[in-house]
Amino acid sequence: MVTAETEKNTTAKVTRRDFLKFAAYLPGGLALVSIFRKLNLIKPEAAAQYSVYLPIVSNGEILNPEVSVLGIGYSPYRDGQNPDWGPYPSVDDIREDIGILDSTILCPHVKQEPITEIRTYGSDHNAEKIPQLILEKGSSLKINAGCWLGNDLDVNEKMIVALVEEANNFPNVTAVTVGNETQQFQTIPEQKLIEYIRRVKSQIPQNVKVTTGDTWYSWLTHPNIAAEVDFIFAHFFPYWEPTPVPVNEAVSFIKEKYHLLQRTYPSKKIVIGETGWPSAGEPRETAIPSLQNQNQFLSEFVSWATTEGVSFYFFEAFDEKWKEKYEGEVGAHWGIYGSNRIRKS
Repeated sequence: MVTAETEKNTTAKVTRRDFLKFAAYLPGGLALVSIFRKLNLIKPEAAAQYSVYLPIVSNGEILNPEVSVLGIGYSPYRDGQNPDWGPYPSVDDIREDIGILDSTILCPHVKQEPITEIRTYGSDHNAEKIPQLILEKGSSLKINAGCWLGNDLDVNEKMIVALVEEANNFPNVTAVTVGNETQQFQTIPEQKLIEYIRRVKSQIPQNVKVTTGDTWYSWLTHPNIAAEVDFIFAHFFPYWEPTPVPVNEAVSFIKEKYHLLQRTYPSKKIVIGETGWPSAGEPRETAIPSLQNQNQFLSEFVSWATTEGVSFYFFEAFDEKWKEKYEGEVGAHWGIYGSNRIRKS
């Protein structure tokens, strides 16, 4: 059983950054921060880094709390394109998508701003150019840049190198995700993933956060990985659960597991890296894909996440036909836009 005590024991040390983040919430927290600065424990060149984590506290009130991420997963592959063997998305394809994403509102029925961030999954085949193309457009979108990792170490090496370059070269990259569901599908041993995470951390700016994406259950069973990342990046898919969850119970299920992760890792921020509902495909018992159910899930989820201030990346922006090979018909129908880039209605 994974407990908060287990997670605490597997963490090598509390970093100075973590201490400062915690101290700022305590009475006199700002005084502690000030003392740290006067004692030169925070170097001037690191001031910008720490400012990200230090809210201003007055009479116990947080005056500038960390803004929640309102994001979406983005993979640029269109009909007829495939990440395994090509053809691959062109730069012009990605430019068009950025124009769409830049003004995307996830759920018209819930009061909210357009999305602020996107999550990417690859650091090759032009995906590594996404941060640059966003900047060229003049967009304010931020990026959680990802790299796909598998059992081919040579390919992994290229992915890691490209991901590090993205984080070092583009200021709109605020976080990086090292691998996706590697523990759920056992594509990389735990220790190898930890080595990749440590390597990326050592090679990118300290203000760029580092994590890996995996299912909520995998995070419960891998406290050693949780100890290495800057935040827990958890996936919640009620449709894919071993006992499928119907759409009318889906958000309650996510809420329950989200709070379980919070209790298990009280010192870590929990971010929902993926969640969604398919608009078409095969039913799994009482979990039925349909556009009506997707819209219901989207509305209920965004309403809950907005109310609780949960950071999340909805899955996903566009339908991806190539996924049918791995997930059946349902794999091609998770987008809020069709593969033709038209919003589903």
